[in-house]
This record gives sequence, structure tokens and C-alpha cells, in this order.
Amino acid sequence: MALNAGHWQLTQESVAAGVKTGLPLAELQRLLADRLIHPAPRLLAIALHAWAGEHSGVKLAGVTVLQCAQPAITEAIVTSPKLRPFLRGQIGPDLVLVDQTQLEGLREHLRWAGLEIAPELAVKGV
Repeated sequence: MALNAGHWQLTQESVAAGVKTGLPLAELQRLLADRLIHPAPRLLAIALHAWAGEHSGVKLAGVTVLQCAQPAITEAIVTSPKLRPFLRGQIGPDLVLVDQTQLEGLREHLRWAGLEIAPELAVKGV
């Protein structure tokens, strides 16, 4: 933790430096817990571990969400061997993830099947 104008500030550099000098991460967490009025946000706990050198990976993929108005259409798309190479997964009964790099190919197959492609998702409850 770095002292900045009378306030303590956690930074990636200060946490890494503390751990490098032998400060156990658990001790830093206890120090914070003793001084905080509310529990630390979960993202801060994750950041502290990362800043201390514990690497945990997250991945981000470029996908497009395909929404199908009818469950039968969703089922036909996700079970089609011909369309499987274009898909990255199903995230709901009417939502399918499409690999962005494969989007135009999927559009062609959907047009061939007579499916009209709307430009936007229909958001429920709005």
C-alpha cells in the first residue's frame, strides 16, 4: 500500500513490491479487513491475488449473439452438423453464440434456409 496525501492507496506496484519484500498476501488481506468498514469487493480480492503474482486466466472471445424467436429453430440450428462450425455455444433457450469470424458464412446458410435476419436482438422486458 502506498501513502498518498495522508491516504493509503493500493496499487499493483505497491502490492507487488510488498510481496517481493516478503509480505504474505494473507497478512495484507488481514490488514485491509481490519481497517475496512465494509467487506472488500470481490474484484479487489481477485486483483490482489493477481498483483501478488498469482496468475489466473480469463478469456475473451469475439462472438455475436444469434436470437431465435422459436425454440424449434434454435434446436435445428444448434443440432445441425452443417452449422456447428459457425457456433461457439448456446447461452439460453433462444440465444446462440456465433464465432464472429464465421458470421458471413452462417448468414449465407441461414438465408438459404429462408430465415430472415433482423439487425437487433429483441430484449425482453424493455
